[in-house]
Amino acid sequence: MRLIAIIALLLLAACTTTPEPPPETRTFAWGTPRSEVLAAEPHEPVIAPADRLVYHIERAGIPLTLSYRFAADGLEATHWFNRAAHEDNARYIDDFERLKSDLIDRHGMPRLDRMIWRNRMLADEPERYGDAVAAGHLVYYSEWRTERGKIIMALRNDRLQVAHELVYKRPEK
Repeated sequence: MRLIAIIALLLLAACTTTPEPPPETRTFAWGTPRSEVLAAEPHEPVIAPADRLVYHIERAGIPLTLSYRFAADGLEATHWFNRAAHEDNARYIDDFERLKSDLIDRHGMPRLDRMIWRNRMLADEPERYGDAVAAGHLVYYSEWRTERGKIIMALRNDRLQVAHELVYKRPEK
């Protein structure tokens, strides 16, 4: 009897599947009308012009601004911007790596994964790579292509500050 119970538990465990990760657009398919996204999001938007809905959210423990962008035929892209205000620029690299790990869990290894040096002045000082990003000397870039579209994540300098952005784009028609 005990052997039958063990076999039944093993069969049950083998039949159980891991749940799929949450969809990239927070349950919204490409082309979803703006009104449906607005009605379904659990919070009020921070900004709501005609072609966008903007929310403050958290993903992988990182405070982000989520922006849904709409075209005439509905949702066409989502943009995620890191809102953290780190005093140590190296922490933005930690955020980048944490989100990249989350994306690898969902989509596998990126098609492109680069550290692009524009000025190699700090290239031999890994502990200063955060400063290199802030100075515009270094860009972190990762890109995935999935059946749902293109995913781009970059960590770079933008107008004298660190910019960490994650973009999901619908497939080209």
